[in-house]
Amino acid sequence: MPPTIDIPDKICKLLFFMNETQEIDSKTKIQKMVFLLQKEHHLNLGFEFISYNYGPYSFDLTDALETLTILGLVEEHTVYFGNDDKSLFPLKQIKYKITEKGEKTAKDIERRTSFTDSEKLAIKKVISDWKDKSREEIVAYVYSKYMTEDGDLSPSM
Repeated sequence: MPPTIDIPDKICKLLFFMNETQEIDSKTKIQKMVFLLQKEHHLNLGFEFISYNYGPYSFDLTDALETLTILGLVEEHTVYFGNDDKSLFPLKQIKYKITEKGEKTAKDIERRTSFTDSEKLAIKKVISDWKDKSREEIVAYVYSKYMTEDGDLSPSM
């Protein structure tokens, strides 16, 4: 029997989310989708969000994605698409895809965690609503609904 990996709860939940979506074409999109899961569906995944460049951002979520990548459960691919005219830095988008090992681990985690059917449905709803939308669409939605004119998270957060 292969050894089991002791993974913190929020990383397990993120892996379940990644398994349901299979692939997400933007790090920003993952941030906003997880934010919406927590905010609109009251699904406590354990990630803290602050105001940042493109709205709500969680450093913990970025760390969790990095952990999943290091463990070989998720693959990260960087796609370059030109340069920023002002800074001349390359424009890039980071995509994430669940690996075969990640799929197997997610199924094992699902059997061992306390996800309710309503939590699973909430995850599937957010994926259905946002996976095929552009990064710009989800950022615009989150900004219009949850950010102040000054770019801060609404006090109702």
